[in-house]
Amino acid sequence: MELSKYIIQTEVARPGMTFGSALRECVDKGVPGIPYVDSNEVVVGRFSIRNAFLHMSIPGDIVKGAHLLGDTITHMSIVDLGATELLASPIDSMIMSSIVHLNPASPALKALALMEKYHTNYLFLMEDREYLGVITRLGIAKLILEARDQD
Repeated sequence: MELSKYIIQTEVARPGMTFGSALRECVDKGVPGIPYVDSNEVVVGRFSIRNAFLHMSIPGDIVKGAHLLGDTITHMSIVDLGATELLASPIDSMIMSSIVHLNPASPALKALALMEKYHTNYLFLMEDREYLGVITRLGIAKLILEARDQD
């Protein structure tokens, strides 16, 4: 199964990029994160929607008490948490230093094993330090179904 068949090509995040721009790229491409490059175009980290939300917009007390929250919370919303300011803020402080990647020639089994090991739903496909795109669990599921349908 060829991983590159379901690669999702994205832009990369750069120093000074806003949260809104990085979020838009992820949403438009349907991926949970994109690589972060330095001024030399070297991938040095990653922007993760999950991490960014945890870092910037969900107070720790709400996360700890999430199971106690009702379904009709009306006195607090994402807007109350400063969404407008958040979208304009730079992502540099939200970047994760861990970069989970593999070669596009790698087998799907390795991709799934790495996703499990690093508790992630996506990996960056890179060849000779060049970023090619993102592969997700959903992309691998499509590969598996396609391989089954061809049998």
